[in-house]
Amino acid sequence: MVLKVEKRSVRVEVPNGSNLLFGSFSMQVWVKPKSWSDEEGYQREPGWPVILCKSRSWTDGFGMYGSPPNTIHAYINEWNKNNVSASIDINKWSCILMTYHFKPEGGVLQLYVNGKLVGSRDGLPPMRKNDAPLVIGSTQWGDMGWYAFHGSIGPVTFWNRALKESEVGRVMDRHPVRGEDVVLSLELNETNSKEAIDSSASASNGLYMDSLTPINRSQLPFDEDGSLPWEKNKDSTDIIPSWLNTR
Repeated sequence: MVLKVEKRSVRVEVPNGSNLLFGSFSMQVWVKPKSWSDEEGYQREPGWPVILCKSRSWTDGFGMYGSPPNTIHAYINEWNKNNVSASIDINKWSCILMTYHFKPEGGVLQLYVNGKLVGSRDGLPPMRKNDAPLVIGSTQWGDMGWYAFHGSIGPVTFWNRALKESEVGRVMDRHPVRGEDVVLSLELNETNSKEAIDSSASASNGLYMDSLTPINRSQLPFDEDGSLPWEKNKDSTDIIPSWLNTR
């Protein structure tokens, strides 16, 4: 069971905290987009659906968003300048991981899709920190979820350092990484709760939101049989992490 965004106002908000005010970091998220366009009138601001972001003004923080027809972008600070991009499939699960390694001579931003490095930029400025919440499924602006994502979002994990390329494949399959420094870990699989539980030591739980109101997870849409969508067909071409097969 994952967060299935079928209403543009549905999202998860994680309050700002010291665990999300890092210099270097890594973020991994599983996504299954239905569309990056606005053919169904789904987005209030069409064409740029946000998977997640922590930003006050689009000129600080970080985020990940899509654009038609099938492109995903990861950025720090300026969404349209300091970014790396890659293509992913529509209606299939993809594991997306971004890393930002701060260096005095210029930061390095990298993007991985299904364990493979697909984009990298160096010489970037330090990330401008902010007090905004981390929002999953849209932005925090407006009461109807501006720039709303349309599809399913699976586990979300943050580390307070940039993972090495040799570590990325291991964390994709949920294998331990030495000194992994996890600061946020959301399964987004609660069945009857107002909270998205953070299993990391930070215990920074998020809230399931509909418009501006916290709601019970059971009020949100999810796969009807209660299973993770990528578990249904083990013979499909979807990426299936090995940890799912050992539950």
